[in-house]
Amino acid sequence: VSTQSTWELGLPQALDDDDEREWKPEVLERKLQELAALRGKRGGGRRDRIDQMNNILKHTPANMYDIRLQVLCQLVSTDFDGVSKSVTHMSGHLWRSTYDNMSRLMVILTDKPNLGLTEAEDDLEESLPSKSDLQKVLFPGNLMSFAERLDDEFTKALQFTDAHTYEYVERLVDEGYLMDILDRVLAYYRLHDMPKHSARIAARMLDHLYFRRQETHIKMLAKQNIMTDTRRKKHKKQEQEEAKLPASVEAESKPDQPESKAQAKLKKSLVSANLAETVARFLNIIMKSGDEKSKARALLCKAYFLAIHNKYAEGRDIILMAHVHEVVGAALPPFQILYNRVLAQLGIAAFNLGLYKDVSICLNELCATQRVKELLAQGSPITRYQDRTAEQEHQDKMKLLPFHMHINLDVLESAHLISSMLIEVPVMAGDLHEGRRKVHSKAFNKLLHHYESQVFLGPPETTRDHIYAATTALLKGDWESCYQQICDLECWSMLSASEAMQAKILDTLKQGAVRSYLQQYSQYYDTFSLAMLADMFKLPQNKAHAIVSKMMFEDELAASWDQPAGCFRLHKTTLTKLQYLCSLMAEKVQVLAEYNERSVGGMGLRNNLNTNSELLKPQQNTLWGSRFMGGAPVFKKQPMGFNNQNTRNQNQKKTQNQSYGFMQNRGQRYY
Repeated sequence: VSTQSTWELGLPQALDDDDEREWKPEVLERKLQELAALRGKRGGGRRDRIDQMNNILKHTPANMYDIRLQVLCQLVSTDFDGVSKSVTHMSGHLWRSTYDNMSRLMVILTDKPNLGLTEAEDDLEESLPSKSDLQKVLFPGNLMSFAERLDDEFTKALQFTDAHTYEYVERLVDEGYLMDILDRVLAYYRLHDMPKHSARIAARMLDHLYFRRQETHIKMLAKQNIMTDTRRKKHKKQEQEEAKLPASVEAESKPDQPESKAQAKLKKSLVSANLAETVARFLNIIMKSGDEKSKARALLCKAYFLAIHNKYAEGRDIILMAHVHEVVGAALPPFQILYNRVLAQLGIAAFNLGLYKDVSICLNELCATQRVKELLAQGSPITRYQDRTAEQEHQDKMKLLPFHMHINLDVLESAHLISSMLIEVPVMAGDLHEGRRKVHSKAFNKLLHHYESQVFLGPPETTRDHIYAATTALLKGDWESCYQQICDLECWSMLSASEAMQAKILDTLKQGAVRSYLQQYSQYYDTFSLAMLADMFKLPQNKAHAIVSKMMFEDELAASWDQPAGCFRLHKTTLTKLQYLCSLMAEKVQVLAEYNERSVGGMGLRNNLNTNSELLKPQQNTLWGSRFMGGAPVFKKQPMGFNNQNTRNQNQKKTQNQSYGFMQNRGQRYY
């Protein structure tokens, strides 16, 4: 095929090593323009165009930075164009090739201040200084879009890769390359005084750092430095061997001007071995120049970072002072997912510190549903009786977080259930008859109701089984069996400082066991020795004394201290189960008798009553209707047709609405 026919087909002619005219700068620029014109056209041959551009780059002298800059920009754009709709993400080889091209592009932009990209395709309304200011030569390109697209492709690769394979680990290693290129792009924008672009890149880097722990960060940073240095040296050596430049040309390839101290400081990496300082630097950049959405997201990342390092109070204060909970309902799903993750991590942090009421506040709403995985973006929603299409599965996977960012759901569930047990059991022990106690955790009470309805219960296997067995033992005051069931949970191997946490739980268990035992079995004792109580629950006498005194003060225990005898005397004010049932039956029989009188002789009695007199005294609401406070039944004046069906229906509805008030009055009466 002749040269003429090759260009007519839409592909430029391959450059021949023997034709010296092809290597002139004007010919190379014309070839680049023709290759750029083929982008997006049908039959353009993306693979052929990449080969052509690589060939041009290979034979371009190292001192022709303007040509190399244009070729590298086109190469990066063409690599991203290779991800079609049928392909979910870039392959590992193509992604690393794109990183290499961007790395060489950053070398040119950093070493040659007189060259730059237009950065005119984004909505930040920022650009490099004009040509008249610094005599810059600007070429079409957007470094911001290149960096963000490389980050997006890395995230998609992790989302669509099985987390339990070695391939996922290989792709996760590429995070070191990604952080390196983002750090260099951030230094470039800071050097050219572009704060909005800097804030946007800083937000991207913060998304890869906020969930790390300090010890993990040190290892990953050391691995990143080794990987990037080795790859740069390798490619630099290859370029030198291919170019074979003389010494004069190598001298020209050095930076044009010596760097000042300010420029060297701006070029210095913001990622250091101290993770807290690194996160603070990125947060400072975002809060100065970022938009409102990025600021709110940065605050959530900061709160998550503090929570993962057990700084619960500081993370909670950030959430409350920023009023994030007021706007999260109208936010986009990614922001809501991050908010849910922060709440979950704050709950785990409070559990590590022994703040069990705070754990209940953080996790109650999250764990009350059966959609914890979906709310944390760690699993797709379960759809019953409906098949999902391939497009729907693709969209669901795009919403998920990579596996290495997941929160352990077993730890989350254990923290919530253990905290709920420590809060609920003493209240349950003191209110067994009434059944009107305040519910702190609906999920925990639902679990108890489910297990109590079981006919046969085998040995505990799952986390919920162990918690139910521990709850049953704690209600009886058996703190040793309860503690053993909690220690058998599998979550302790996934938590740091588990021994200290178990010691805090043991101390709280003993206090709850004392309260439960005294509230349930106080009617069987006249006096109780303080020394015996302390020995039974392995507590110091002063601590046992404090627990009993607090119960007396809060009216949980009707007793009084006998200090000379070293005991406390119990007063028989609490009804036993039999007494409670008998009183309840007596009330029901009395109300039933009133109804019988009303149905048999109600009409004659009603006509003889003087409704204008003072005989109509205040009434007390009961479960089956209204009865006179003094004991005698009283009837209100009714219109004609007292016995019709409509009037009876209205009385029944009124009776149902008054039932809760009867429960309250009865509770106050027998207390």
